Amino acid sequence: MPEKVFVEHIGSSFIPGLISKPIIDIMIGVKDEN
Repeated sequence: MPEKVFVEHIGSSFIPGLISKPIIDIMIGVKDEN
């Protein structure tokens, strides 16, 4: 994966101890080329 692209784990399944849905939310970002 290029260094300009990153993946973050977000949503309720990311927070320890919090009741969450059986769904993993991810966010894909691209760093600004400027």
